Amino acid sequence: MPKPVACVDAGRCNPRQRDSSVCAALPLCKRRVLRQEALGEVPIITNPQFCQGCFLCLAACPQRAIVKCQ
Repeated sequence: MPKPVACVDAGRCNPRQRDSSVCAALPLCKRRVLRQEALGEVPIITNPQFCQGCFLCLAACPQRAIVKCQ
């Protein structure tokens, strides 16, 4: 069974609601698998196999758009 990793639910995410238009979870991703290509855009998970499964990003997301997935 694969370990759970973080995934972004793009339908729930709205980084533009923040003053800086930066995803609140970005600075917490130690392995840098959570990326935001441009300000105000929905972040993506690059290389989910490198996600360590700490899920600090889940707690940091005010819209609860980052979830656990397999």
